[in-house]
Amino acid sequence: MDSDQDFPSVESEKLTLLRQMVQDDTVKRELLRCLSDGIWHTTSELARFAREANPVIGLVTVGTILTRMQEQLGEHFLEQMVQKAEEGVSSWRIGVEWLDVVNEVLKQKGKPTKPSIFDE
Repeated sequence: MDSDQDFPSVESEKLTLLRQMVQDDTVKRELLRCLSDGIWHTTSELARFAREANPVIGLVTVGTILTRMQEQLGEHFLEQMVQKAEEGVSSWRIGVEWLDVVNEVLKQKGKPTKPSIFDE
């Protein structure tokens, strides 16, 4: 993988990081499972899915998790669409070039080892 490129490859550091995120955090796993269909989902909808893994999670935490994942995995990992800026409504989806990779990682066996919602 070129250092200038944000797209995943089989041997990339970003793919390894994605695997660790999914394995180690049930909230991230639920968020990615929801987003893995490739369609737009509002932050509110994503928060409902995340609450299945952690009942106290809220909109701000979901937005923070998604933003951090994007920062770690590159600008092409997630797409964000602000629908109503004055109301803070935005939608998210996985970037097209990441969809197959995310779906493959989610299929891999392995239970999450911790239900943390925070990054290292």
